[in-house]
Amino acid sequence: MRIINNQVTMTKEIPRSKVQMRFGRWCLVIGYFLVFGFWLLVIAPSGALACSCAPLSPQEYFDNADAVFTGEVLDVDQGWGDLEIKIKVLEISKMEDEEKIVIIHTALTGAECGYTFQTGRTYVVYAIAQDGRLYTDLCSGTHKFLGR
Repeated sequence: MRIINNQVTMTKEIPRSKVQMRFGRWCLVIGYFLVFGFWLLVIAPSGALACSCAPLSPQEYFDNADAVFTGEVLDVDQGWGDLEIKIKVLEISKMEDEEKIVIIHTALTGAECGYTFQTGRTYVVYAIAQDGRLYTDLCSGTHKFLGR
């Protein structure tokens, strides 16, 4: 029974055939596999990628760096595609310009080998100069300063 424009009409509901029901179930199963496959191929690997570094000796880290210094982190800002870390230089081991405040760049995440700096903490920074900027990462040898 259906009501259209305040008129009651009698119609017989047509049951779905077994073929239609099976086809609908298969479409649903295939849809789930497609969504899972998309997740497996596109979304999951992006979170699973990680940074891997070859271990080096302290001398090799020093030799590979353009600048090595100990400094206190004053500020961490997100720049254009990377993090900009403002550091007050406390002691210079290797650096062309003896600046008191230095801006270091690193990738946004650890998966991209970005080093995590915390404001107020002191670090020994090993950096590479590129395009007029200093860069560091998890593979450079940069580490927290443990004091003397």
